[in-house]
Amino acid sequence: MEVDSSQSNVLIQVPSTGGRKIEEKFNKKARIAAHSHVKGLGLNSTTGEALNNASGFVGQCAAREAAGIIVELVKQKKMAGRAVLFAGPPGTGKTAIAMAMAQELGDKVPFVPMVGSE
Repeated sequence: MEVDSSQSNVLIQVPSTGGRKIEEKFNKKARIAAHSHVKGLGLNSTTGEALNNASGFVGQCAAREAAGIIVELVKQKKMAGRAVLFAGPPGTGKTAIAMAMAQELGDKVPFVPMVGSE
């Protein structure tokens, strides 16, 4: 199965259907549904170190610890007027870490997904 998600439309080519292409438009909620298992950054509350398998995360320890530092700076009100930009190839956990950061910061911090073309 091949998936091309470079646009807001997702093109899926399934070999078992004789190569027939299936094109479907997904809304923003459908794009983040894959990360619904993420419940936080999975950090040790006293040391700030990433736990091996916690809060829906496996791996990405250095990135989670860095995100934890940013969360602490926001809680201490030292990030006012600044932004965080996640960059990297698809499938590396950018959206999952951003969602986890929003959850760590509490209910009053919304998670607003967007793509570069928006």
